[in-house]
Amino acid sequence: MRIIFLILIYALTSITQEHLNTIVEFVHERNLSQRGMCNVHAIRAHLLRKYGIYFEPHAVYYGLKERLGFKYRTPMCSRIVFSAKRTADGIRFFKQLDAAIKLEQRGNAIILYMDETYCHLQHIPSKMWFRDVDVGTERSERSRCKGSLAIILHCMSKDGWVLQRDADNKPPVVDEWHSGPVETCEMVFRGKVGRGDYHDNMNGDMFMKWVDERLVPTVQSKYPGKEVYLVMDNAPYHHGHSPDCFFANGKSKDDIAAKLTELGCRRLAVRPYTEVDNSPPVPSPTDATHRLEGWVFCEKTTGECYMVDGESDEGDGNVIIHTRVGHTRFGAVESAFDEDFRRLMGEDFMFVGRGEAALMYVRSIMNVRGKVPKNKRQGRRLQRACVGYTERLRSTVWTYPVGKLGQTYNGNGNKGSGGPPADLLRRACDEYIKQHHPRLRQTRVMRRFDELGWNIIWTVPYWAKSQPIELAWAYVKNYVARMYHPDR
Repeated sequence: MRIIFLILIYALTSITQEHLNTIVEFVHERNLSQRGMCNVHAIRAHLLRKYGIYFEPHAVYYGLKERLGFKYRTPMCSRIVFSAKRTADGIRFFKQLDAAIKLEQRGNAIILYMDETYCHLQHIPSKMWFRDVDVGTERSERSRCKGSLAIILHCMSKDGWVLQRDADNKPPVVDEWHSGPVETCEMVFRGKVGRGDYHDNMNGDMFMKWVDERLVPTVQSKYPGKEVYLVMDNAPYHHGHSPDCFFANGKSKDDIAAKLTELGCRRLAVRPYTEVDNSPPVPSPTDATHRLEGWVFCEKTTGECYMVDGESDEGDGNVIIHTRVGHTRFGAVESAFDEDFRRLMGEDFMFVGRGEAALMYVRSIMNVRGKVPKNKRQGRRLQRACVGYTERLRSTVWTYPVGKLGQTYNGNGNKGSGGPPADLLRRACDEYIKQHHPRLRQTRVMRRFDELGWNIIWTVPYWAKSQPIELAWAYVKNYVARMYHPDR
């Protein structure tokens, strides 16, 4: 009887072809959406949600490896994913570089390529030649210590390294910690942190020292009267800001109001939330739960509204966190398993919209008890009214006196008598500063180049192929490795 019972349990929990097809779709959806590699636990949870069957880990593992041919291995993370923003950055970079190259070909400009690199004192080749018959030569006594770290900054153009030679055609020799202008773009100094690369030893002060004492005097002496274009990457120390720069992110409402008063702003235009689709789709029980984050639902019988905040993996299913919407931004927070969450898409609930604009609309029509009136929750009337409300918001601008910016947001979806929400205020403050006081958002090197009348071309992040100087660094470091000797 025990054997028959085990065979029956195995037959009920065996993976069929339908289950295998579901596994393939789930794994491909996870990989393509860049949500990370899905493991056996996530697949079991997905099968439990869809079919209500609890599969053993070894059954799922056998189906993945033997029947479907999957391999659990490290993905190719080195491949650069060209998103829409990254593609736009690449187009912007090539347009600017193409215009600069045309000016350089006419003799009116010069393009400079700047970069940093590092090299250890014990930098040696990783491979060597030896024969099996020569016993003892297949091993080489080398130090385990990499030695001190040298950080190198330089710049090159179509003429080679940017520097001025003396009458004997020799480049200038500069001490390690030399101060003052020198007509060479070379700067070499020892790093205080010997581990890792040069990023722990470089900062904005050292970079600006190189700009002021090496780059500027050398370029002004070698290329007088030419328009200068400097191509460099997006390293953090290239974007150092002065103390007088102001960013609203992380600032309180009172700090933002004080800064705007200092800048002479009397009234600030704030745009409301409009992040919602014109015709948001109605969710169905087959939708994945992670796609419903930010969706607002209204209960037909009571008029209470809920906003789905997110999900977290606990146990065998996803725990859905949803907030009961009130006049304030956050009401009572509830958590429910996936089965309870499906009730939001059933007969008792109706879909309103998605995003902060839908949340504002719900709060704007609530009564004193924090519920949507009965005459407004009929059929799809609530959803259509939300879309119309969002369309009206797109052409709406709230204007606040600077003195009221620090007041609390009333939360009813209208301008009212309080101040704006903190996130909208920060966005409006940044837009005001960019439009009326752009100098407060410029980096130190951008301000210096504006004074000189020079131009900067920022490369696409993490794309070394856009920098020709990277090929020069590869040759230099290879030469240093080949010239190694123990007493160096």
